[in-house]
Amino acid sequence: MLMHNSHDMIMRLNKDIRLSYISPACLQIFGRPPEEMLGRKLKDYALEEDKPLLTERGKKLFSGQTESDTSCFRILRADGAIRWVEVNTRAERDLKGNLTGHFVIIARDVTRHRELEAQLDALARIDALTGIANRRAFDEALERAWRGALRSQLPLSLLLLDFDNFKKYNDTYGHQAGDDCLRRGAGAVAGSAKRPADLAARYGGEELAVILPETDGTGAVDVATRILAAVRDLQIPHEQNPPGGGFVSVSIGIASAMIHDPAAVSTQAALVDAADRALYRAKSQGRNGLAMAPPILVAPKFDLAAGG
Repeated sequence: MLMHNSHDMIMRLNKDIRLSYISPACLQIFGRPPEEMLGRKLKDYALEEDKPLLTERGKKLFSGQTESDTSCFRILRADGAIRWVEVNTRAERDLKGNLTGHFVIIARDVTRHRELEAQLDALARIDALTGIANRRAFDEALERAWRGALRSQLPLSLLLLDFDNFKKYNDTYGHQAGDDCLRRGAGAVAGSAKRPADLAARYGGEELAVILPETDGTGAVDVATRILAAVRDLQIPHEQNPPGGGFVSVSIGIASAMIHDPAAVSTQAALVDAADRALYRAKSQGRNGLAMAPPILVAPKFDLAAGG
């Protein structure tokens, strides 16, 4: 009676890894009656990309490496809805404490919990002031982009940009106006990086960054040119910024990596360093413009050597 009235779904897994008992809660969680699932494998209802996880965990249980396991995966309900399910599996023992070779599984729907976790995780990667990605999100995205470039051997570009004479802007108009300037400028930058894979982020202070996967130097210059125009079009007054003609402007450093060695062990730090040096050059050349670092080549005989 307890099992029949529990909100958790209780199952028994036999030695053939098939379900030999299922409590009625499966109707709420899986959207299926118990008789439909009897004799089937639990992983039959998991999303294809989550099945390897269940297979790996199952091998450890049935080989005796562990007697219990907790895992979380996605299932496809009978109505087509995708739900997150947490399952706690334990080796079954008889009244004398001997292992029977069967397993008892308790499953519960944790979809809402996972959705809240995802929302909190997303918020933790957003810069509170500008509304674009923060430094943590930038570091993670650049790491992913670098690994993707190693696999695909396609170019990867990075823009680093700085608001020109921003300290003078704060001194003249106040920090509240400075915050508003950063917000509007960040919006213009993000709007100029149009592809889903592109990422605009606040790198630190008044510095922003844009990651451009599968983009060579020519494509990166196009994006940087759009950013210069977008910030200029905001027409934010800045009388202490002659390079911008009395309006807010930015300087941009561009770096691109051409990756031809999937086994390269070098990190993306050289790409950031190259973009930073290019940004410094853009400032020294008069600001309100862009400068490009020499292309970075990652090849079997070169370890992030500039040139080529």
